[in-house]
Amino acid sequence: MKDVSKMVKVLNRSTEENAINAPQKQIGFYENVLKEVQKKEEERPAAHVLGRFVNDHAHKTLKWEPRLGRAFTAGGVVYRMEDGALQVNQTGLYYIYCRVELIFRTCQSTSSFDHAVFVRRASHSSPLTLMHTHRSGFCPPNHGRGWTTDSFLGSAYICRKTTEC
Repeated sequence: MKDVSKMVKVLNRSTEENAINAPQKQIGFYENVLKEVQKKEEERPAAHVLGRFVNDHAHKTLKWEPRLGRAFTAGGVVYRMEDGALQVNQTGLYYIYCRVELIFRTCQSTSSFDHAVFVRRASHSSPLTLMHTHRSGFCPPNHGRGWTTDSFLGSAYICRKTTEC
């Protein structure tokens, strides 16, 4: 019996010596780690904006709406009020995407549209097309009623500082 009680004392002592002073359960980051993660996310260039159709028959271009819905800009991507563009203020690799949803009042078998994403650079006088698609044949034959369709373009590009999308 003495041997058993000695073994229990030894085990208890070694358990206390090897115990780690740490929380038994942790949810989320420690406060200092959380601040670092938040800071990195704030610095990361990003934008999510919605298109706003401006009835300008000469350009037929959507302008970006920076404050509608869940729109945001962060980390060196800014919205330019004067021309409705997004400007990248840090050179790097960017995933650029654009999704449009079109609603046609009347949809004919000949209905079509073009969807393009372009950039403006100081070194070029005219915009450079990054992505382009032409959609047609999305209306059922002899349909004649309203119809909706969408288009998605996306790719990774190296954008230089002051590039406008």
